[in-house]
Amino acid sequence: MMKGILKWGLYILIGLLLAMAIVPFVFRDKIEAIVKDEINKNVNAKVDFRSVDLSLFKSFPQLNVAIEGLSVTGVDTFQNIKLFDCKNINVAAPLKILFSDEATEITELNLDQPDINIVVINENVANYLISKNTSSSSGDSNLALKLKNYSVHDGHIRYQDYQNDRIFEMGGFDHEGSGDMSQMVFTLKTHSQADTINFVNAGVHYLTNATGEVDANLMVDLNKNNYSFTDAVISLNALEAKANGEVELRPEDIYLSLTFDSGDQEFKDFMSVVPGFFLNNMKDVTSKGTASVLGKISGVYNGDIPKYPNFDIHIKVDQGYLNYTASPKALSDVFAKLVIRSSTQDMSDLIIDASDFRFNMGSDYVKGKFSLDQQKVSGDVDANINLSNWKDFIPQNTIKTLEGTIVGNMALNAKMTDISNQNLENIIFNGQVKSENIKVETNSGPMASVKSLNATFSPKVIDVQPTTVQYGKSDFLVSANIDRPLDIMLPDRNSVITVKSSSEMIDLNEFITTETASATTSQDSLANAFDLENVQKNQTKLNVDATAKNIIFNEYNLKNVELKGQASGQSLDLQNGRFAIKESDFSLHGKLDGLSEYFFNNGILNGNLHFSSNYLNMNEFMQEEPVSQSKDELAFIAIPKNTNIDMAVDVAKMKYNQMDLKNIDGHVIVKDQKAALQEVFAESMGGKVAIEGSYATLTDAKPHAEIKLALDQITFAEAIKQLTTFKKIIPIAEYIDGKFNTNLAFSSDLGDDMMPVLSSINSSGFLETLNAVISDFAPFQKVDALLGTSLFKEVNLENTKNWFDITDGRFNLTPVDRKIKGVDMNFAGYHYLEGDMKYDIKMKIPRNMLQGNSVTGTLDQGLKLLSAEAGKLGLNIANGEFIDVLVTITGSIKSPKVAFKPLGSSGGSVTDDISNSVKDKINETTDKVKDEVNKKTEEIKDSISTVVNEKVSEVKDKVNETKDKAVDSVKKVVVKKVGDQIDKNLPDTIGGVSKDDIKKKAEEQADKIKDDLNKWNPFKKKKN
Repeated sequence: MMKGILKWGLYILIGLLLAMAIVPFVFRDKIEAIVKDEINKNVNAKVDFRSVDLSLFKSFPQLNVAIEGLSVTGVDTFQNIKLFDCKNINVAAPLKILFSDEATEITELNLDQPDINIVVINENVANYLISKNTSSSSGDSNLALKLKNYSVHDGHIRYQDYQNDRIFEMGGFDHEGSGDMSQMVFTLKTHSQADTINFVNAGVHYLTNATGEVDANLMVDLNKNNYSFTDAVISLNALEAKANGEVELRPEDIYLSLTFDSGDQEFKDFMSVVPGFFLNNMKDVTSKGTASVLGKISGVYNGDIPKYPNFDIHIKVDQGYLNYTASPKALSDVFAKLVIRSSTQDMSDLIIDASDFRFNMGSDYVKGKFSLDQQKVSGDVDANINLSNWKDFIPQNTIKTLEGTIVGNMALNAKMTDISNQNLENIIFNGQVKSENIKVETNSGPMASVKSLNATFSPKVIDVQPTTVQYGKSDFLVSANIDRPLDIMLPDRNSVITVKSSSEMIDLNEFITTETASATTSQDSLANAFDLENVQKNQTKLNVDATAKNIIFNEYNLKNVELKGQASGQSLDLQNGRFAIKESDFSLHGKLDGLSEYFFNNGILNGNLHFSSNYLNMNEFMQEEPVSQSKDELAFIAIPKNTNIDMAVDVAKMKYNQMDLKNIDGHVIVKDQKAALQEVFAESMGGKVAIEGSYATLTDAKPHAEIKLALDQITFAEAIKQLTTFKKIIPIAEYIDGKFNTNLAFSSDLGDDMMPVLSSINSSGFLETLNAVISDFAPFQKVDALLGTSLFKEVNLENTKNWFDITDGRFNLTPVDRKIKGVDMNFAGYHYLEGDMKYDIKMKIPRNMLQGNSVTGTLDQGLKLLSAEAGKLGLNIANGEFIDVLVTITGSIKSPKVAFKPLGSSGGSVTDDISNSVKDKINETTDKVKDEVNKKTEEIKDSISTVVNEKVSEVKDKVNETKDKAVDSVKKVVVKKVGDQIDKNLPDTIGGVSKDDIKKKAEEQADKIKDDLNKWNPFKKKKN
């Protein structure tokens, strides 16, 4: 009995274990579907993950779901900026998730190495605002967070707020939380720690690589959205404080109540939070004195109104002393009292009071006081610093050189009303700062030095005398002044800053360090952090007047650089911008508006600019040899979004590839990711050039150009020499001497060399030759050689018009009639821009032109050739004044192939061979045909082709009836003569259609091409 129970128990256990192992594989697809469905329901972002694994062993009886490589990437404004990336996510949920579509609770959540990157542009634009807004019940989630515990291991969090100029970052972040989160009211026990904490506000680094730890019991009331804690312990580096607080999220506001108190702690613990002072081993620091931080914040916060809580913060340092064991220098006699207080929601009674601050380091000292409220500002400072002492004070290995002295004093005492009313005589603001032989060099960059600096203060201006600054190879002679400097104290006033600089050489490559470049991300391209709203209101004017003989940037050397302009709020007024690179010179002036909106808020950048140059050699900026590029790199110039810039262009001479242009005049409109050319005129290739069109980069694919081009009085030889694409489009042009006009519409993708991709060209237009001659053209030479003629030895192309179109890389010539040396010809056909050709020439060759002579050895050569070809077709061309022949030219220009197809013979020379009886029969037949045609004329109402086909068919029927009755021996002659008589005796109109219209059917295609060009003739326009 017992053995049986054990046996079946063993079977059941094995079965359960097998089920636990098999179930995850069976239901993996369903879990993946659930994960994807939940993601698609809830977020508006690009979400991806590598795999989803299931296990019943890790959290039995719960199902453990492991998601590997989950990432969330932004779209639209935050394109390619990651919000979330996590190595592994483990979720515990009941087994019913596999068998039921009902709502399921998640009881445990663990994140391993999450990377969270939060970017805030303003309160309405942030990359974490990705939740889909839907009121549809179908969008309700089947998953609910009912956590019992959760954790984060080795996380990284970055928060960047561009509106408030704030960056917060944590690395090596571990966090654990536990509590019954299935309830509406519960206590959450938490522990958090971080290996690195950085905090930057308004450009000031308050925390740099600090460590932190927090233990707190958080009381949560979800009914009221209220979160509170008591006796929380917060550690930042070596400084520790206790805190109590409460946060309540209300519909319109946030209620805050927070108190914190560090008590009196050792001075070194307080200094540990000061950037640059903290060392990992604080045991090697000797410290005396005490420091404390005490504060209270309470009230309502609303950033939209704005509305701020009351706050009262006190910082005190008493008899501070600090000495690093390895340093010969000590910081001593440190005293500070700082109070920051406000009791109004608009901070109208803000008080900043630093009644006393001072410290010494040997003979170095800084001492002063400062006070600011809504009525007045006052303070003074006195300092004497030798920087070499500070290098010795802090043990470190990042600063190689730190030298120089700074001596200064400043006194300030002013009422806000006097500043506002510019009552400068009532204001005390004076002082001076001098520095000598400043040298700073770090391990990551070149040495920076300031030989001598002298700045003086007055209510009217802060004046910085000219001083020499050296940074690596770069030198600057700089002076500056700030007009009305105290206006910065007023909310509606701003100062005017003027900076003048001259340099022999500036090496910009030294300012771009490897570290900086590696830290650059797509997120950094959004902007440098700043408060957009304040910038929009900010009317501080920055005037810049700078010159440099040489500026090195990448591989370019900019010479004789001049920059003069003014920046204010949203606008930039560039009064003069000049520089030269090698042979090319550049000059730009104009105005741009909406700068901050464009760079930081996806706004429109408007502008009117004028660009001019005496000479531009664009080949100097093009790579001679292509370099390997990754798929993510763009080899073309991308046109930016959100721009509306009109730039007038005036260039005296320009070199582009092999093309030389001069007197270029026109406009470039940069808008909607397109650079549009408007009324651009130039001179080139012995004639005139006019261009209108656009260059667009709407996608990451190849750029696209759409151009209307007119060339007037251009020489063929120069066009072949200067236009690399022209020879591909019209290869016969290489053998033409003379001039031409052309007018065409053109579209094409552009390659990495910014030249058209031949296979993508689509075009239509015409080419008009002027006093032109074709000679030494191999296909024509081969025709002459086979026929024994000199028809094409030199072909006169005076005043011809030739219509064409290009589709998918194929040039198509519209059929055109020509008379060359007395021979009627019709030309038609095509060639591929990167391949072979096929052209047909229909010729009516006089028989005597093919007779040749015995002296040249071409006796009847062409006639024999055509007779032989006619015989293959069953044709007799022995009679007639003319021989009609179709010449087909294929192959390439250098190696052409020529084929002849006789079409028959014609001409009056056979009249004498016809017997009188046959002539009578022909006349009789002709009369019948005339009568029949006259009867049917009014009945025909169809199109040209229908009329022609029907009439020819009727006439042919009559001819057939007649020719059956003719003498068999002259049967072919009769038929040919009847055909000639039909041509001669057709009336001028058939069914309302003129005979001229019938003859011009081939011209319909040319008319279509003309319509495509929209009658664009820029050389008839009057330029403004």
